[in-house]
Amino acid sequence: MHIGWSRIWKVLLGCACAVGSIILLACGLVGWGIAALEAAVLLLALQYAPRAARLWKTWWFVELVLVLAATVGYTGFVPVRAAQTPAAAVVITTERDAPQATPVPETETPEPTAAPEPTSAPDTAEATCVASRKAKKYHRPSCQYAAKIKDENLVTFDSAAQATKQIPVVDHELNPLFTGCYTTQTRIKKGNRYGERLLGEAEALNAFAAQTVHVPYNAKKFAEGWRNVLFNQFHDILPGSGVPDTREYAMGLYQQSYAVANSARRAAMLALSKQIDTSSVAARPFDGDVSTGAGVGFGVEEGVIPAPVEFGQGRTRIFHLFNACPFDRDEAVELIVWDLKAEEKRLTARTPEGESVPIQVLESGHNAYWGHDYTRVMVKLNVPAMGYATCVIEPDEDAPEPIDFVSFEHTEPLENWCIENESLEVVCSPDADGVIHVTEKDSGELHIIEGFAHIIEDASRGMTAWVTGETIDWTQIGDIRVKRIAKGALYNALEVSADFGERSHISYIVSLRAGAKRVDIAANVRWLEIGDQQKQTVPQLRFDVMADETATQQYSYDIPGGVLKRAADPREWPGIRFIADGRMMLMSDCKYGYHGDPADMGVTLIRGAYNPDEYPELGNHAFTLSVGFAESERAEDLTRMAAAFASPVTSITNTAHSGSLPVVHSFMRLERGSVEITSVKRAEDGRGLIIRGVELAGDGKNVCIALPGVKSARLTDTHEREDGAALAVENGVITFDARPCGLFAIRAEMA
Repeated sequence: MHIGWSRIWKVLLGCACAVGSIILLACGLVGWGIAALEAAVLLLALQYAPRAARLWKTWWFVELVLVLAATVGYTGFVPVRAAQTPAAAVVITTERDAPQATPVPETETPEPTAAPEPTSAPDTAEATCVASRKAKKYHRPSCQYAAKIKDENLVTFDSAAQATKQIPVVDHELNPLFTGCYTTQTRIKKGNRYGERLLGEAEALNAFAAQTVHVPYNAKKFAEGWRNVLFNQFHDILPGSGVPDTREYAMGLYQQSYAVANSARRAAMLALSKQIDTSSVAARPFDGDVSTGAGVGFGVEEGVIPAPVEFGQGRTRIFHLFNACPFDRDEAVELIVWDLKAEEKRLTARTPEGESVPIQVLESGHNAYWGHDYTRVMVKLNVPAMGYATCVIEPDEDAPEPIDFVSFEHTEPLENWCIENESLEVVCSPDADGVIHVTEKDSGELHIIEGFAHIIEDASRGMTAWVTGETIDWTQIGDIRVKRIAKGALYNALEVSADFGERSHISYIVSLRAGAKRVDIAANVRWLEIGDQQKQTVPQLRFDVMADETATQQYSYDIPGGVLKRAADPREWPGIRFIADGRMMLMSDCKYGYHGDPADMGVTLIRGAYNPDEYPELGNHAFTLSVGFAESERAEDLTRMAAAFASPVTSITNTAHSGSLPVVHSFMRLERGSVEITSVKRAEDGRGLIIRGVELAGDGKNVCIALPGVKSARLTDTHEREDGAALAVENGVITFDARPCGLFAIRAEMA
C-alpha cells in the first residue's frame, strides 16, 4: 500500500506529541501536558477524517473540549507561579479577636518582601500568629484556618508586628469603586433595607415572646426570610447591575421575606398583647360601636409595608405601641381608629393609669372600598426600650378642643409656609425654588436644605449601571406648589409638588413631629426619565443639604460595624443610613449612595442607567429622607438618631382582659456604653438569647445591658460558641467590657 510522506510525518509528529504529553503530565505540568495531547489528537484526526467524514464533527468537538481544558490548565499554572511572589500589600486577619497589626500608612506603599521561610520543627504553642508561606494572611493559632495549614508550609511569628513585616496590611478602604452600584436599581436597594429591618425586628419580638409567653419560635421561617435577603446581596443583584429578569426575580424574593417578617412580627405582638393585663383599662369594652378594621391589605398602595389596621371594639380603644430600639422613645406616633362614632375634636387619649396623653386629629374620612369610617390621630407617649407602652383612646364630650402650637417668632415674612415644633422652625417658600430654611430655636443657627435637583451625567465611559459619570447639567427643581396639610401641637406638615424633566413629577411632605429634632421629607416620585444611549447621558434625581459655612473637611458615614469619617469628596460613597456634617445628619430609609464636599452633602435618589437594563427605574418611587440634629457628633449619638428614624414605633390594638404582663414593659435596655445593639435573636440551640452589637467610641469599658430574667451570660463568637469567662450579671443587668471598635455577641441564659 502506498502511503504518502505527508501522512507519515503527521502520524509521527502526532505520536511524538502524545509521548510528550505523557512526560509533561508526569512532571506535573498539567497545562502544557494537555496542550500537547490536544495537538496529538488534532494531527491524528486530520489523517482519518477524510476516510470517515462522519467523524469530522466529533473530532472537532473533542478538539474543542481539549482546547478548553488546556486553557484552564495553563491559566491555573500561571497563578501558581504568581502566588509564589508576595503581593505588595494585602490582608486582614480572619479571627475576630486577632491582635491588631501595626498599620501601614496610606501614603506609603510597602516594599515587596520575600516569602517567609518555614521554621524547622514548627511549634505553635508559643506563637502569637501563624501563616502559610503560600498565602497572604496570618491567623491566631486557635483559628480554624490555622489548623488547615500543612506542616511543611507553616510559618510562626512572635507578634502581629513581626507578621506584618512579612505580610503587609492594607489599612484603608478600597472604596469608592463602581459608584453606580451604590444607586442603580433603587427598588432593589429599598427591598434590601426593608428586608433587613423587618426581619431584625421580627426576630427580636419573637425571641422575647418565646421567652415571656412561651410561643413557638419558628427559626426555620426566619432562615428562609434571611436566605432570600442575603441571596439578593450577591453580585450583580444588590449592585443593580443585572438584567430585567434579575430585578423581577429579586423583588419576588423580597416579597417572600416581607411576608415572613410581617406575619411573624404581628404574630409576636398579638401573642404578647393577649397576655397584657388590660382588665382595669375599660370597664365596658363592648359598649357602643363595633369595629373590625378596614380589611386585610389596607394601605398596601402606600408602600411595601401595610399600614396598621385596628380591630378594636367599643367606645374605648386600647393600643399597644412597640419600640424596637434599645432606648426609650418619647415621640409622636400615628394611629388609625376605625368606626368610632364621635366628634373628632373630642377624642382624648390617656395612659391606663388615667394620665392624659397629648393627641391631635390629623384626618377623618370614609374608606368606600372597605366600607368603614376612620380617624387618623397622632399621640405622644413614652415607649420603653425594646418594649411596649399602652395608650387608651376614647371620646369625651367635655374634652377641650385641640390647641395649635404656639408660633415661634418668625424671622421670615413667609410664615404661611412655616411649620415648627419645640426645637425647629422650617420655612418652605414657593419663591425659593424648593429651598428649605431650618432654624434651631435654642441656638438660632440657620441651615439650608437645597432640596431636589435633576442631574444629567456624562455616560461616555459606558457601563452606566456600574459607573457614575461627571455632572454636565444641574437643574434645581423649582416652580413648586405648597399647601399646608397639618397644624397642631404634635404634627405640622406642608405638601410640596413640582414637575421636572420631560414628564416626571414629584410630591413630598415636609413634616415636624413633637419631640423630634429632625425634619422628615416623605417623597413620591413619578419617574419617566430615560438615559440617552446616543447622547451618552444618564439622568438622576438628587437631594442636597448645604454643609457648614466653614467648609467641611470630612464627613461621617454609617457603615457596617460603626461610623467612618471620610475626607470631603464630591464622588459617590457608600453609606447605610446617613451622612453627617458634624451633628447635622442627612438620613435615608432606603438609599446607599452619598456624597459630601466642602459645599454640601447629599444622596442620589434615582439614576436612569441604560445598560444592562434599558429602563431600570421607570414608574413610581416612594422614600423618606430626614435632616436631623443629633446631641453631638459622637458616633453613638449619630447612630441613635438614625436608629429612631429607621425603626418607627409600631402598634396593635387590644381588648380588655386579664393577663400576666403589665401595661408597660421593657424586655431589654442599653443602660450604659457607647455601643449599638444590632440584633437580638433566640440561640440556634434554643438555650437563651443571642445579643449582637458593635462598640462605637473606642472605649468599651463597663457596658451595661438590662435584661430582666437573665441568669447568666457569656461572650460568644459568630457561631454562638462560648468565648471567654462568664460575664457579670446582677439584678438583671449584664456588665462587660467590649472590644474597642469591635463586634460582640452575648449568649444570655434566661430564667
